[in-house]
Amino acid sequence: MLFSPKFIEVRCIASGKLIQVIEGGDVRLVHAGLTEEDMLVAAMTGDVEDENGLSEKILELVPTAAIDAQEVMGRVERHWDEWDV
Repeated sequence: MLFSPKFIEVRCIASGKLIQVIEGGDVRLVHAGLTEEDMLVAAMTGDVEDENGLSEKILELVPTAAIDAQEVMGRVERHWDEWDV
């Protein structure tokens, strides 16, 4: 992971391939534990600015898995089969 003030870049360790970019403002790492089980927490500027000041977004970064769009579409189409649509 690369933390920049404007984004977080997530890359594959083995290949270096770009996996995901999370955009934001004033992005910073708040907590990174010593083991894989520890939470990885980041903060960035929020969307609300009022008399209390500018809001903050707190993010827990967790691993995800890719979604196979063709598999999802197949399930959606089968869902409607019983309705004869």
